[in-house]
Amino acid sequence: MRRRIMDTEGSMGVGALIVFIAMILLSSMMLATLVLIAEKLAQQPQDTGLQALRSTADKIIINEMYVRDGFDNYGIVFQLAPGSEPHSADELYWVLQCTDENNIFHNYGGDFTGSSFDSTTPHAFANESQQNGIVARYYAFDEPFTSMPTVSLIAPGFINNPDTINFANTGGSWPGIPYSEQYASVYTGYIEVPTDGVYTFRLESDDGSFMYLDGETIISHGGVHSMTTASSGALSLTAGFHSFQVEYFENQGDNGLILTWAGPGIPAEVVPINRFYRSIGAVGEITTYEPGIIYELSLDQNIGGDINCGPEHLFANGLDGNIRFFVGGGGYTAADFQVHNNQPGTRIF
Repeated sequence: MRRRIMDTEGSMGVGALIVFIAMILLSSMMLATLVLIAEKLAQQPQDTGLQALRSTADKIIINEMYVRDGFDNYGIVFQLAPGSEPHSADELYWVLQCTDENNIFHNYGGDFTGSSFDSTTPHAFANESQQNGIVARYYAFDEPFTSMPTVSLIAPGFINNPDTINFANTGGSWPGIPYSEQYASVYTGYIEVPTDGVYTFRLESDDGSFMYLDGETIISHGGVHSMTTASSGALSLTAGFHSFQVEYFENQGDNGLILTWAGPGIPAEVVPINRFYRSIGAVGEITTYEPGIIYELSLDQNIGGDINCGPEHLFANGLDGNIRFFVGGGGYTAADFQVHNNQPGTRIF
């Protein structure tokens, strides 16, 4: 009896082993099938994506759209898609549309040559490649911080173009800027040095600030502190344009930022307006747009007194607008938008 029980248990073990091996084989077959299906699914969207990329490579990418003057003018920062061909200004087009408070539809359009379709429509033009001023980007944060935050991958909440960096220390916000606490700002452009010689830059700030000239750090005045000054020391500079970047952050309390310089024949003073440039180069309108270069377009609504679809009109009446950019023979980019504040520099998208 005992032997029969042992034989029965043994036969049951062999059966279980056979079932186990069968399950392994079946699982292997199913796994191989799933891998094959996954490879095909992976290849299909990849192929579709490449076809889509090829079919839409010739188009305009919009980096930023903002209120330029609060009344009738939009600023557009854009570039041609990396896969695009170079295009002349008369091959690129814009269309601006809106339906007003009386349910009347308005439609405007033009190309990038600086001309308009007729004397009553708005025109689009490329900004001159040499302009005074500074590009300033502002970033708001919800929590206090004690060092300069990383903002290179963050879209700014506000953009404007100050003439110079001269913001007196205050407990409130600076003129034209919506933030007073827990924000950072970055100022970029070029400083024109009038003559060869030795120059000294100074940053006075509350809280931290930093300055870079031609890509090199010349002032590091970080940390949370009151309105104090840091110097670059003596710098030997040649006459001409030098790229600069000033970074600033405000934690809490008072905030201020002032940039001064001194040099040959220049007493210590705030760097004057006429020495700052947003962009440099030969003055003149851009006639050919190249991929990989970021451009700025000013779309002016004040032509013939018609300002429908302009920032003030849309903001005052709570209306939506629609902007489209076309490449002749290529693709187009379109976006619906709202103007939540018609203060100059307010980011739309």
